[in-house]
Amino acid sequence: MDKQKIWQQVKFYFDSNDGSLPEFRISNLKKNEIREIFKYLLELGDNVGDEQCVWFDQKYVKCNSFESSDKLFDALLAVSQHVLIKNITLENTELPPVGVFILENEMELDYRMGEGWDLNSFFTLIELFKKIKSLAPSCSVSMPFDGEAPFQEKDIKKLNDILKKLTSV
Repeated sequence: MDKQKIWQQVKFYFDSNDGSLPEFRISNLKKNEIREIFKYLLELGDNVGDEQCVWFDQKYVKCNSFESSDKLFDALLAVSQHVLIKNITLENTELPPVGVFILENEMELDYRMGEGWDLNSFFTLIELFKKIKSLAPSCSVSMPFDGEAPFQEKDIKKLNDILKKLTSV
């Protein structure tokens, strides 16, 4: 596998901050798999941000005040809220912050394009997806096409083809 060649094909999706938050969808998940993936992401990252709050029990509660990742997960699932996980480090490479949105049978991981993305961080993201697939073997990872800029449908299809090949376990 020629990593440099692959990076040249995909860097368009990562290298310049246009203000959007592209997302990867991890679908075909069971609730317990989503919980395990979320816990794994929290283990890799430092925290979900000191000031982030979730609406829980009729009030805003700081994410880092929950006594366990399970309780935070339950709160996030109940209100379908987005949280940011920082400092995810895998294979000695730190990823830029990743937003996590928990849904009934899928998760979405979004990211800010630009700073922090390069060949190494892209392939670290691929390793993260492989680990996620080992936790949830029947899941799929893709970038959904929502009709909004900056990506065209044909671009998304190309990226999804690359993702499918690189994340096969």
